[in-house]
Amino acid sequence: MEISSLARRSYDHRLKNSVACSRNSNLFPELAIPKRTTSRWASGVRLSVVTASEFTENQSDLVAKLKDLEARCRGLTATLTLVRDAFNIFGLSIDWSRLPEGEAKQKLITAVDNCSTEIPLGLCLKEIGLSTSRYYRWRKLAVVCQLSDEPSCPKLKPSKLTPKGVV
Repeated sequence: MEISSLARRSYDHRLKNSVACSRNSNLFPELAIPKRTTSRWASGVRLSVVTASEFTENQSDLVAKLKDLEARCRGLTATLTLVRDAFNIFGLSIDWSRLPEGEAKQKLITAVDNCSTEIPLGLCLKEIGLSTSRYYRWRKLAVVCQLSDEPSCPKLKPSKLTPKGVV
């Protein structure tokens, strides 16, 4: 038994509906659609199409949305550049700074996690000057001992006494 090597073609629903509405099977001769196919379209009813609402908007609405999004993107880029430049001008950096409060570290971890849903994690960390190793160490400490800088962390070194255990 020989299998046919002819590929099944698919056509745009608007093309099918145009032929069905006009009842003219020769409406698009330049497309070389088989006569039997266009005849079936011409004798049939209009096809119903299920689509998303984004695809039903007209071109002018889409262009307006695009211009609005581009303007917002330029504004956010300018804001990010301003903040980065201000950090550099005032010498603000967390490269060699300690952040002893666990709550502050947790806020920073949360902010980075939120940012990393939109852009890569490495880029988020680079923008604020936080090393990848420090970030992951803080995430590990957040689970183990709540990020607070204390003289000891009994869950990391079980044989070491805690400040409470000394008293």
